[in-house]
Order: sequence, then structure tokens, then C-alpha cells
Amino acid sequence: MCSPLNVVLMSHILVAGASGLIGGHLVKRLLRDGHRVRAVGRRPVGQWPQRHPDAENIQLDLSEKAGARRAVEGVEQVYNLAADIGGVNFIEKNKALCMLSVLVNTHLLMASRGLGVKRYLYTSSFAVAAADSRPASALEDGHIWEKLFSERLCRHFREDFGLETRVARLQNVYGTHDRIRGERVRAPVALSVKAIEAKRRGSNRIEIWGDGTQVRSFLSAEDCADGLAMLMASGITDPVRVGSNEFVSVNQLVDAVERAAGVKFERAYNLQAPRGIERKPDAMAIDPRLGWQPRISLQEGIGRLYSWVERELIREA
Repeated sequence: MCSPLNVVLMSHILVAGASGLIGGHLVKRLLRDGHRVRAVGRRPVGQWPQRHPDAENIQLDLSEKAGARRAVEGVEQVYNLAADIGGVNFIEKNKALCMLSVLVNTHLLMASRGLGVKRYLYTSSFAVAAADSRPASALEDGHIWEKLFSERLCRHFREDFGLETRVARLQNVYGTHDRIRGERVRAPVALSVKAIEAKRRGSNRIEIWGDGTQVRSFLSAEDCADGLAMLMASGITDPVRVGSNEFVSVNQLVDAVERAAGVKFERAYNLQAPRGIERKPDAMAIDPRLGWQPRISLQEGIGRLYSWVERELIREA
């Protein structure tokens, strides 16, 4: 089991992508551990869903070299969670935008090397590993090419320049303080919104993308933040899956939403909607070297998410 004592107990840490779902939860976790945190996001700070006053909160464009250097200056560790990304609908319609995220990782790595950063963690996607077992058409997604290139760049910065890099392959992270509108919305939030709005209309019918048999695992953002911190502290240099071993079909995810809503819905399956990359549960075990396991079950996490989405929709009305 890897111990957090492998690194300095108190560090000055950059969280790039702090305005996003995982970034906000990670900043909270690192502050709780007593670290100094520089939180950087692309959106104006006042628009961040989670804004922690004890962090140094800055708006910067990390796709530009100057912005990346400003973000990295003076820190010891870098968590790169910054990317132009969203749910499967966004990914399939915005391949070029997804690929341009490679600029962020490239400039942050260059700045980290030049400014003496001790450790650097890049958040990739488990879709990279899943795509390896699929036909070549699975690699048409721009975000997978960006992840493949960025993972390899981290490896070579470690091998050639001695920068200690870590790669986390994230899988279907969800949680409170996520987007609830637009094409970047993730499936757990989208289904919660559909359920709440159907109840308001007095309807018991919701649309499901695909036939409902797609296999997924869903990881709470809080558990994800813990896993990332453990990976940064570890000695593992090859890519590590950070995801849940609780595998469910999309239909079972809908079951969890129904239990949270207290309603049984009629399901209308949209077979023309994006399905995403299929997963194989037998290839997904959590790396035992990490010494980490998720704590929050899917039902508990969906219950929390549903209640939060309900409150957000009331505020929005």
C-alpha cells in the first residue's frame, strides 16, 4: 500500500481546472490536508461552482505559455485537471476542441520542468484503455487522441527530464456542483434533471440514451479527489485507473435515480443517441498498489446528487 508520507506533508500545490467538477472537490480535499493551494480555472472566479476562500483563486488561460508559467511559478506539485471536456454528447460533437486541450498539458509540463516542480499529475480517461480493445473507429474521438498524446508526453518528460509524473485514467466521475444544463452535462446529472422535470410535469416518462444495456461504473467526485491525492503520493509511474468497481448498466443507473426520486418511470429508449465507448468489467480492477478504494456507493452518491440538483432547479426557477 502506498502512503501519503512519500511526499512532503505540507506542499504548495497547483490545481489546474479548479473551476470544474473534480477540481473543486480536489481543492477542498487538499486544503483539508493543510496544503497551500493555488486554484486556477479558465472561467471568471465569480462563476466557479466551488470557490474556496482559503485557496489562491486565479483565472488564467492555461493553453497559453504565459498563463501556464504564471500558474506554475512557486509551486511544488501540479495536478492538471484542465481540459475542454463534457459528456458523450459534447465529446462526439467537438473533437477539435477536445484535442486542443493538449496545449494545456504541454505548456504546464514545460513550465513545470523549467520551474523545478517536484511532482506532476495528469488526469487522462479510462476511455483510452477501453478504446484499445475496440475497432480503429473508437479512436476517431478527438479527446482519446489528446489523452494518448498527453499520457506519452508525461512519460517522456519523466524519462528525459526527470520530472516525476503520474497519470490517472478517470472513469465516469459525477457529483454535486456539476453543470446541470448544456451539452457538457454528464449522464447522472442529466437523468436527475429529467426525473425532476418529469415529476413537475406530472409525467412518468423519461428518455434514455441507447438501449440501457451499456455497462458503466460511476465514481463520486469526493472519492475521485481522494484517489488522485493517493496517486500523487505514490511511486506508481504507469497510468492508473481511478474508478469504481461497482459496475452497472445504464438501466441500473436509472434504477438508482428512480429510488432517489421515489418514482418509477416509463423509459423511452433513444437508439440514435450517442452510446459512448463500451467497457469490459473484467479489465477494470483497481490497482492494488494504490491502496485506495471508493467509499461512496452509487445509490448513496446518486441520492446526494439528486437532492442537490433538485435544490439547484428550485433556485433556477
